[in-house]
Amino acid sequence: MNTLLILVLTAIVVHGIEGSQDKKDAGLGVYGGKTVSIKKFPYLVSYLYDGIYIGSGNIVSKSWSLTTAHFIYGFNPKYLTVVAGSDDGATGSQFQAVKIVFHPSFDSKELDYNYACVKVKGHFRWSAKVKPIRLPKSNPQPDTVTKVASWGYIDDKSGRMPFPLHGGEMTLLSQDECSNRLSTFNYSWNERLGCAFNQGKTTLCFGDFGAPFVADSLLYGMFIDVPDYDQSCSSAYPYPVLVSSVAPVVSWIRSVVSHN
Repeated sequence: MNTLLILVLTAIVVHGIEGSQDKKDAGLGVYGGKTVSIKKFPYLVSYLYDGIYIGSGNIVSKSWSLTTAHFIYGFNPKYLTVVAGSDDGATGSQFQAVKIVFHPSFDSKELDYNYACVKVKGHFRWSAKVKPIRLPKSNPQPDTVTKVASWGYIDDKSGRMPFPLHGGEMTLLSQDECSNRLSTFNYSWNERLGCAFNQGKTTLCFGDFGAPFVADSLLYGMFIDVPDYDQSCSSAYPYPVLVSSVAPVVSWIRSVVSHN
């Protein structure tokens, strides 16, 4: 198992993603979220690397899912399993990944162009639990309320156990609001980098990589990361989370899907 994967998995265990305030639930779903059925998020897939949950993606065609690039960069697709139609992130329709295509401008040391397309062997079969998500023509209006969802796991003596899907709502903020709230971090804001917030109710954390931000059945963004791990992840997390905006790269996504 490569060093990058070990670092990612270690951080997931340390920081977790939780679905309740109970201490034993550290490592679960969306912070402040509620248990939901995959039927409400049928486009969502989980990624298992060497059998271990590492993040999620979003179905965009019969053989492709879209996610953020940074957490699967450097991984060998032959060890990557894509799970569709799953309430717990582990059981469901499993597909072997055969190709990962990163955006040509992606730099693993930067936040910009944080996109990757993952192709599976065979095809997803459409059902109430498995459906593609529509792609937007433009970025949403500021303060658009979106639905978010993600899995997590319990790390206990018996090993890493899958946990039910959790969901909630977060608001995509304007570029100015993102810049103001995250001014101490000196991010280079552009149409591809946004942020989302719902302090006191819902947030995402390490392990929710690739989680979707959806409004009006359109995939407007995907979770990149939180800006500061010195702050404990919880629904009271004081900063907006970072988001890769999808609309600016729709033409690239469609090119990858249609030509590979």
